[in-house]
Amino acid sequence: RWPRRYWGGEVYGHPVGVSLGMSFRRFRGLVDGPVGAVTPTAPTERLDAKRRAALGLPAKPVPAAIVPIWVTVDVPAGARAGMYAGTLAVSVKGRKDVAVPIELEVFDWALPALKDRASELSIYQSPDTVAAFYKVPLWSRRHWALMERSVKLLGEIGNHTIAIPLVTREQLGHAESFVRVTRKPDGSYDCNTAVMDRYLDLYLKHHDRDQIDAVCLLVWGMTSMPKGNPFKTDKYVNGWPSDTRGQYMVTTLDPKTGQVGEMPLPPLGSAEYKAFWRQVLAAARASLARRGLADKMLLGLPADPGVPVAAAAMFHDLQPDVGWFLACHPGGTRFRYDPKDRRKTVPVVHSERVYTGAIPDPAIKRLFGWQDKQMKLAFNRYGFGPVVLYPDPSLWALRVVQEADLAANHRGAGRLGADYWTMTGAAGKRVSFTYRYLPSR
Repeated sequence: RWPRRYWGGEVYGHPVGVSLGMSFRRFRGLVDGPVGAVTPTAPTERLDAKRRAALGLPAKPVPAAIVPIWVTVDVPAGARAGMYAGTLAVSVKGRKDVAVPIELEVFDWALPALKDRASELSIYQSPDTVAAFYKVPLWSRRHWALMERSVKLLGEIGNHTIAIPLVTREQLGHAESFVRVTRKPDGSYDCNTAVMDRYLDLYLKHHDRDQIDAVCLLVWGMTSMPKGNPFKTDKYVNGWPSDTRGQYMVTTLDPKTGQVGEMPLPPLGSAEYKAFWRQVLAAARASLARRGLADKMLLGLPADPGVPVAAAAMFHDLQPDVGWFLACHPGGTRFRYDPKDRRKTVPVVHSERVYTGAIPDPAIKRLFGWQDKQMKLAFNRYGFGPVVLYPDPSLWALRVVQEADLAANHRGAGRLGADYWTMTGAAGKRVSFTYRYLPSR
């Protein structure tokens, strides 16, 4: 088990152990090609000379004494079964070239098409992290090109969700909302869906439409959570949370200059608040409908303690046939929208939860999570952001998470971060929780 300080999204691996003073940085996966050189870094030596001698290690660590090469091969669905062989040429400056034989055995069994797979995989893409990591302007041509490589990888591994933020600075770390609004003199709004349109087109370019099971429109979250204990009834006034942790913000657009800004939403529960969402949700739904995705539309992304009855009622009134996308500790199946009638509920169509339950001994009992009709996924708790490689969990945990979730009677894994790399936050510190990257967090 590697020391905790060496786990992370930027660390590719330690092929010879920390004892050899080696910290190998992985290639940046979204660039045009492999980098020209990888510079090894030497972490602080943790073994004293006596211990090193007892282990048969050299007295002085040699950084990058051994460097791994990871070879991946794409096997077409129509490839004939059998043994394939090839040679990998490795060139090292100052050394003779080395020919490494590679053998690949292909079995006579093809995986089903992604859209036909029964298990689910919900992975979030982060425009903000990509822009910050590669130091490119948000929504620039270069930014879109980098994001496309990320989305392409998501499509290839079977991702089935798309997250569209309609508010800013929420759990998933978006600095801007994807529907820009312009307030008109009469108090109504013009809604510009250009960013949302292009983002959806990017996904549909690399995902089969039938592969997409959920498009999460982020309209709710941590911002409206009451301070203190959010489960206490005295934290709510007329069913709406009071003394909240923040105020919802959205991205604005100046139609004359093209400049974007930010404005607060009207007070929760007000007529103006409902009028705002009536227009924005209608515009977002129209964007989805133009792409055949309107039936995949869900509202999100509440955490604990879920959506208050008053909020569920308002959104249900605006979009009565739209369910919710939930990510929290216990998960859930429905939200009430009538304070007097518990039978009146709106469904949670997509649920990502922390608690999975024990995995039984397969010799005694087996669970088949992919057979569950509910979109019930699981994840390891990781603050309020998506589960990523930095600083936790380990690479191995992400390697087995899908199998573990299926064995625990869930449809698959969710709340995973694709390209949520560590960034420098507003306070100048390196942060891994993406929402802390934003100044308001």
